[in-house]
Amino acid sequence: MRVTAQLYGQFLVSRQVNYTGTYLADHLDGLTHDNVRYFLKTQRFTPRQLWQRVRPEVVLSARGYVLFDDTVLDKHHSRRIELVRRQYSGNAHGVIAGIGLVNCVYVNPDTDQFWLLDYRLFAPDGDGKTKLGHVADMLGQPAPRGIAYRTVLMDSWYATTALFKWLLAAGKTVYCPLKSNRLVDDSGGQQPYQPGGLPVLVGRGGGTGQNPESKGNAQRRQAETLPRTGVHPPDGRPRDQRGGAPRHGRCRAREQRPLDD
Repeated sequence: MRVTAQLYGQFLVSRQVNYTGTYLADHLDGLTHDNVRYFLKTQRFTPRQLWQRVRPEVVLSARGYVLFDDTVLDKHHSRRIELVRRQYSGNAHGVIAGIGLVNCVYVNPDTDQFWLLDYRLFAPDGDGKTKLGHVADMLGQPAPRGIAYRTVLMDSWYATTALFKWLLAAGKTVYCPLKSNRLVDDSGGQQPYQPGGLPVLVGRGGGTGQNPESKGNAQRRQAETLPRTGVHPPDGRPRDQRGGAPRHGRCRAREQRPLDD
């Protein structure tokens, strides 16, 4: 029996707890652990191949959402897997040994459907990229692929001024929580910067949203809108490594620590 990408994918979807090659071989006649190991060693499934497979299935909407999030595949028992590194896991609420994965998901609010569009493996020792850098790379993919979307949803980890500036210049709306150490301004420069820590809705026209759990009593957070310019996606690198790219417009959102921490 031969292991295929479809067979292995169906196995991963159906088995949420034990998804080892040994378990797969034990439950299919004519399949050995060596067959599974050979498939995993010789086959690759790249982000481009993912898009080619999902492209015919995606139903686009002008009101579409693009969602960025990362997950850590727990490998705390592993000692020799190349991509395993110690990193923070929101699921474990602490630092664990695992494989970091940054995902890009498209959501159609009209049909209530979603599709995985892109992904990146977090391997800074190999490519030198941060998670912010991976998000920046994936943000450059929807436009050439003809993917229509209006809003970007993301976690507080990606709520940086550089990313806000690029998305606002592209005419997108952003909704994400802010870390408590972020300082923001919603007064147009009339008041001092205030601590963040609440979800923020930022879009062209200066519109802001309130924390839905505060029932109208939360402080509003806003970043000034920017003109439409040819701003390139932020690359996630430290400022001193980005070169002399011109800055476009200004943003009244800042942080108490470096943007790309």
